[in-house]
Amino acid sequence: FFTQVSHLQEECFVEPKKREELSFAMRQVKSSMDFAADSLFWGHFSGGLNTQALHHCLPGISAMHLRALYPRFREVCRKHNVELKEAPSLGEFVTGFVTFCN
Repeated sequence: FFTQVSHLQEECFVEPKKREELSFAMRQVKSSMDFAADSLFWGHFSGGLNTQALHHCLPGISAMHLRALYPRFREVCRKHNVELKEAPSLGEFVTGFVTFCN
């Protein structure tokens, strides 16, 4: 569930030509939607997939560390002007998915 909802959002698609110009990390961030990255509950319940962009950038890091790393990840994205997509709530996260799929 979480893997599909995190990627099947309108904001997560980049034109193929533009996508080819992006670095690996930029493609991962641009193709992911995160939610409740600071939540201990959602981190455990989703197996860390609520922090999908970070998970894809650092796939070898255990999900148990993603919540602690996320504030620094936000800073790095901000520093490099990379839009980190974070849904403000689970409801909006799921609504974006349902809207995209219909």
